[in-house]
Amino acid sequence: MHAQDFDGKHILVTGGASGIGLATALLAFELGARVTVIGRSRAKLAAIPKPVRAIAADLTDAQGARYAFEQAGPMDFVCHCAAPPALVSPIKNLDLAAAEAHVQGRFWSAFNVAKCSAGFLTGNGALAFIVGAMSQRPMVDRAIVSAAQSAVVALARGLALELAPRRVNTVVAGLTNTGMWDSLDPTARKSMFDGYAARTPAGIVGDPHHIASIILATLSNPYMTGSTVVVDGGSTLV
Repeated sequence: MHAQDFDGKHILVTGGASGIGLATALLAFELGARVTVIGRSRAKLAAIPKPVRAIAADLTDAQGARYAFEQAGPMDFVCHCAAPPALVSPIKNLDLAAAEAHVQGRFWSAFNVAKCSAGFLTGNGALAFIVGAMSQRPMVDRAIVSAAQSAVVALARGLALELAPRRVNTVVAGLTNTGMWDSLDPTARKSMFDGYAARTPAGIVGDPHHIASIILATLSNPYMTGSTVVVDGGSTLV
């Protein structure tokens, strides 16, 4: 990744009000990009440093997604970081409405972003989807989470062919220290992080900037499309 790859370019980051999305948006801005972020929380969007542009929209709604892209205008890069809350339940107890809402938040939001990107990405632009490590390694009581994330990976691979020469890749992020975990009891969160670090080869929990740097690398690499890049400290190996 080189700074000149982003200088003067327009990047759109969904889920850009916090966590990995915000880290990606700010890093792109540091590299000279014109940055637009989309998020659902107006309060979080209001706190984003200017001149990063912020647009409030619900990407699970096709019309909302279209409106956001129209407001953003043509773009060189799109990074889809928006993700639904975690869903943990045995399949026998999982309410259909809850499962549908999770798939809506994970897969159909990605579909809406892809559909809009097809009309707004420049001819040599690139799109990156961000999913979790359960797309690669399932966990007990999270089958629907793995299914939804894996569907996004498959979507990206198909789009790499359909949208060519525009490029489409997926970045798989392992456990990352973001605000997603703030609702946990501090002791429980520390235990989870310490346990993850202890059992993974890298020995640490991810930082949003660890993921952001790889996202921008996939967006800027002209020889990379249809790829799935795993950034998880080696957690899917053990």
